[in-house]
Amino acid sequence: MRPLTLENAYLPTRYAVDAKVDYAKPNFSGQLVAEVEKTGSGDHDEEFRLVLHAHKLVIMSAQVSCESHPAKKAQVAYDRQAQTVTLTVPEKLPNKVSVHISYMGQINTIKTFKDTTQGLFKTNYSDALEGRSDNFIIATHMQPHGARLVFPTIDELSLKVPIKLSIETRADFSVASVGILEKREESEDGWAKFHFKETPPIATSVFGFVAGHFDHVEAHASGIPVRVYALKGEAENAKASLSLITKLLPTLEDLFGCKFPLDKLDFVALPFLSDGAMENWGLVTVISSQLLIMDSDEQSLQNLHQLLAHELVHQWIGNLVTFEDWRDLWFNEAFATWFGNYALHLVGLYPNFKLNMILDYEKMIDRDCFLGSGTIPSIYEGTASLSTGLECSTSTLFDRDAYEKGIILLNMAANLVQQDTLKASPTYDRFSSAVSNVISAFKFKSIKAFEFWNVINDHASADMNAFYHSWVRQSAYPILQVSRTEDKLSIVQNRFIFNADPNLQDVENTPYQVPLSIKVLDDNGDLKILNLVLSDRRTEVSLPSSRLVLFNSNGSGYYRVSYEDSLIGEICGNVKYMSTEDQISFIFDSRKLLGQDLYTEHSLKTLIAYLGVLSHPEWTLDYEVLTMAMNYLETLNAILLQFSDYTKFQGWLATYTASLWNKLGNWDELLNVKPSYSPNEMLSRNSILLLSKSPDSTSLCRRIFRSLMNPKPGFFVPKELLSAVFNLTMAVANQKEYKQILSMVKNSNSSILAHTNASVAELQTVAVSSLSFCESEELLAKSLNFTMTNIDSKLIELSLLGFQFKPAKHHRLKIFEWYNLHYDQWAKKSLRKGSDWAKQLGSTLKNMDRIILGDIMQYDDELISKRKRFVEEKLAKLPEHGLKEIVEQIEAQNEEKKIIGKYYDRLDEQLF
Repeated sequence: MRPLTLENAYLPTRYAVDAKVDYAKPNFSGQLVAEVEKTGSGDHDEEFRLVLHAHKLVIMSAQVSCESHPAKKAQVAYDRQAQTVTLTVPEKLPNKVSVHISYMGQINTIKTFKDTTQGLFKTNYSDALEGRSDNFIIATHMQPHGARLVFPTIDELSLKVPIKLSIETRADFSVASVGILEKREESEDGWAKFHFKETPPIATSVFGFVAGHFDHVEAHASGIPVRVYALKGEAENAKASLSLITKLLPTLEDLFGCKFPLDKLDFVALPFLSDGAMENWGLVTVISSQLLIMDSDEQSLQNLHQLLAHELVHQWIGNLVTFEDWRDLWFNEAFATWFGNYALHLVGLYPNFKLNMILDYEKMIDRDCFLGSGTIPSIYEGTASLSTGLECSTSTLFDRDAYEKGIILLNMAANLVQQDTLKASPTYDRFSSAVSNVISAFKFKSIKAFEFWNVINDHASADMNAFYHSWVRQSAYPILQVSRTEDKLSIVQNRFIFNADPNLQDVENTPYQVPLSIKVLDDNGDLKILNLVLSDRRTEVSLPSSRLVLFNSNGSGYYRVSYEDSLIGEICGNVKYMSTEDQISFIFDSRKLLGQDLYTEHSLKTLIAYLGVLSHPEWTLDYEVLTMAMNYLETLNAILLQFSDYTKFQGWLATYTASLWNKLGNWDELLNVKPSYSPNEMLSRNSILLLSKSPDSTSLCRRIFRSLMNPKPGFFVPKELLSAVFNLTMAVANQKEYKQILSMVKNSNSSILAHTNASVAELQTVAVSSLSFCESEELLAKSLNFTMTNIDSKLIELSLLGFQFKPAKHHRLKIFEWYNLHYDQWAKKSLRKGSDWAKQLGSTLKNMDRIILGDIMQYDDELISKRKRFVEEKLAKLPEHGLKEIVEQIEAQNEEKKIIGKYYDRLDEQLF
């Protein structure tokens, strides 16, 4: 057990708290009986001395008693700064005594979301039935140091003892606590006393109670009553929560190999709660707006699922087994999130668990590769400096980066344990079994994080303690460079730094504990996982490259992989053995390394080779994968169009999209889409339509557009298809079609909204974004005139986007000359002080700078010369209006694009 901050020869073994709480008063009264036992000798062996945490409590009396001695009055000394009270009896007492304390405490009044809910607090709310505001709630919020505001205690994570609670309050209140209600005694004066069952050993931070005007819904699961307490009139909105809780509870019991350790489980909606949710043991409190929702709100329902699963996991890891240091809050919260999402996956409510982990990896991995001020510290560095002192709160103890890295660490560890089976597994039963052993070993105790990993280590072939230490102590992540040497694969790891060689930087480049997770084909052609950990700089694996599927199976490891050219063909030849997660991880590695001198050449070859596989007949159509691939192909196309010769790529793209067109087939079915469509399929098809711009794709989009303008009953266009439909229709639009689109820019046609799931704003955005895709010079002139006359409109710069996709030089010169013609007057008008119109114009002008100077006026020597002269003239001629700053931003943002363009020009003959 971690040493307590309070030095005591005696320690509590049990608390009994008896509180009287009157909502109408600012204070409450309490009686505490603490059973204490001598655990060792100290500096005060000749007297009884007990130091307890107590904050804003007034001790009315204190006595110490035991069976063989009469009660002794204790002297009371406060240390307000340390938030402690010391009780002293100037004589030696037996090893086991009872401490009786009468005290008064404060009830904190909460009126707004800015008020802090700590200790015991009260509030009122307007109910949903009559709108009456005389509905009252009293509740506690103990984490991290709030228990000392409610009763004298040792308020530390490393001391867990049972607590017996009784509360006297209004008889019309519903009252709940950690223990189940054992007895209710009502008096004639409108008051009642509520007696609760004693808790198991519990950390004070997750103890608590609520009392107030509530409705509730109830069910039974795993042999115990489960309730969700709602604000009055909102019980119907609590049913979604109740349904999920009762569904998840038995699943978590199975995963943890341990029954829910209490006699009941309550979730309580509160109008105010500083932390949003608090995992009190058996009495989870959640701010009402997150707990009480209607089933029909899909996004809110998904958020609710993840919230409830997270809090339920805490009932075992966090409450039954507690981490004894607040600096490990990141791990406690990360575990609840990862394991909660996994439990949701098992009950069918989070189907893309593994894929979403990859997407979450990418959000962090994109940020976790910079030097200087952008460096994300290691988990250890980020949490070591956290203050766990008296003024801390959950929010100051919570390190977001450490938490997100913690989820990644747990996911890697779970895969490392699971893959000891040498097979890809849809579940994490081996890891769950290891966690159940943690619970069995440490239930009702407080532990250090390394003790958790000691148990996990017994279930893994890898050294899990070394693995944990590596990823907690080291920042960033590695990149593996894989090459072939005869029948061996050579793997070298280095820290990945964005666009820099770590060996040339003054930076730590210690090898990581990298789970290689190599997916291979065995002698029989069956898939296997080589579950190896690379802890040195380099290693070799005896494996013919023809049997390699890929490294980092299912994207489970937090690192990048770059393959040498000689391996690309063989890996792409084995794509049919890759899972959805394998392929998406492979795409991310290829795409995200583009734009960096060290890796762009290999990554371009890899990405193009892989894209080619997707059009082959033997590739099994997977719209999750195809959507991601097409998204990056669109990005690559836009970059090469602006920053390379583009001609050969344009020809390759036409051939490639024609192959994809034939592979997908059923294009006319886009005229008969049902509202239950697959979003990923529509996104994939939309990208192919936009990239191909063939007569067939243009004709189809025009037919869909015309049907949308004159819809028959039941006709429906998914919002994911609208950009292709509008852009390709506009490219060949006649006067009538142009006017129809323009009218939607001005005022969205409400009748159309019944035939698409796009919102008014989404429809208008698609319409305005299509205006400059027209090929007709007459209509293009109209679009530019419309932009000029509506230059003060928000997002009007979107009307110029079509010029970014016109490779012809005369179109680029056309938009530049138009822009140059009007620039001076727009820039001057944007500087008018105190004008919202001028502020909006300034924002529009900067976005137009990014489109025209940043993208369109690139690569070609004449365009570059005109852009350079334009910037010089405007900076010299006009007052400061932000152009210099925007140009600097553009240059920085275009650095990667120029590198990609440079390597394309070197490789175009070979690739295309």
